[in-house]
Amino acid sequence: ERPSGCRNEGPQNCTFSLWETWSTCSKECGGGERTRMRSIKSPLNHNGAPCEGQLAEMSPCNTFHCSDSHCIDCKWGAWSEWGDCSACSGQKYRQRIIAHMQNDCGHKCEAGTAKETMNCTGVCEDEVYCRWSKWTDLGSCTATCGTSVRIVQRRLEFTNVVPSDDDWNETLGGNYLFAGSSSMVCSGEQSKTVECDTGACDEDCYPRDCLFGAWNQWSEPSCTQLCNRDRVIAQRSSCGGQACRGAQTETKVCPKDSCIKEVDCAISEWDEWSYCSKDTPGSNRVRA
Repeated sequence: ERPSGCRNEGPQNCTFSLWETWSTCSKECGGGERTRMRSIKSPLNHNGAPCEGQLAEMSPCNTFHCSDSHCIDCKWGAWSEWGDCSACSGQKYRQRIIAHMQNDCGHKCEAGTAKETMNCTGVCEDEVYCRWSKWTDLGSCTATCGTSVRIVQRRLEFTNVVPSDDDWNETLGGNYLFAGSSSMVCSGEQSKTVECDTGACDEDCYPRDCLFGAWNQWSEPSCTQLCNRDRVIAQRSSCGGQACRGAQTETKVCPKDSCIKEVDCAISEWDEWSYCSKDTPGSNRVRA
């Protein structure tokens, strides 16, 4: 039995009130915003349908351009200090950021003018030369009488002594190979056998001359563009025989591509776009 005072009503749906009037536009020109509100007039009851829709609406307003007196151009901030030079003959750059953005009728800042690059001369190393050192003994003579030999050696070394034209000519005794900076590689060595000035021995024996073995193959060029080959003494001299004359190690210049690859300046990919400065027409976003 229905309690007294209860009415036999069916489901009651939720209903909205009428929209309020629009608010004042946030800007007089150049694109502003306005809003309006509404409320729930009556909630749902007895399993009625809920309200569907927004309680607030936002709309653009006064989207027309402002007069020229209201136009504000984008303005760059001050330039940063120039960075360090990237190499002896390299580049340096400086950059700047936007101090304030333009409005809807102002001029934009060109993205390509955010950074400046110029050629520069950094700390340069003095030019040095790679040359052969003087010959030095590696040991004593092989005998005290008769035919006797000793091994001498020389190494590649750096020098800042400026060479003459003859110093580059190997046939004239020149020992300079190439010029560059101290960061280049200058390494290698040569050895050869020379005859010692010893007297004849008393014993009677058959003279036997010194003989070299065959030269080994030239090595692959190194980063210094040098190749080496060597040979061994197959038979040492004795009893007054002739000593071996000539080098046991040879070095020559072998053309090869530089181990240091040239790398051109390259611009990176663009970063992602920034968030829009406003949710209105004529707003801006930037990327670098």
